[in-house]
Amino acid sequence: MTDILAIDPGEQTGWALGEGAGQHRLRGCGHGEDWPWHQFNRALIERPEIYSKGKAAPNSIGTLLIRVGTYKERLKIYCKVECEEVFPKEWKGSVSKKTHHLRGRRKMFDFEKAMVDAAVARMPSHEEDIKDAVNLYLWRVGRLPKSEG
Repeated sequence: MTDILAIDPGEQTGWALGEGAGQHRLRGCGHGEDWPWHQFNRALIERPEIYSKGKAAPNSIGTLLIRVGTYKERLKIYCKVECEEVFPKEWKGSVSKKTHHLRGRRKMFDFEKAMVDAAVARMPSHEEDIKDAVNLYLWRVGRLPKSEG
């Protein structure tokens, strides 16, 4: 097994699970902590970053950092998996969410688009976080280059 779990801890956590070898196809995505525990041996999580001119309040970033630490600890204890932290600018550059989500969608197979659409339909309020997690996965396996603009 070489599957990868990608987590976007956002206001509403999103996750994506996919192949870590072979054709690098998405296997599932969703929200919260309903990811398939013990079905992956690698994990990565977006680590929030405080920007001097950012819109996010420092307290909300602090809350997200605590969530990241909690997820990393649970993955290590329950799944025996170390979790790689990735800063937003490292994997998605500085483009808008909308633009980045569209770029990710263009890189997906039809069955993956249907999977993402179904996950979003079940929980529309988690749409951005689910799509961020999917794009984080696509970036990690080389299917979505970092956006430069």
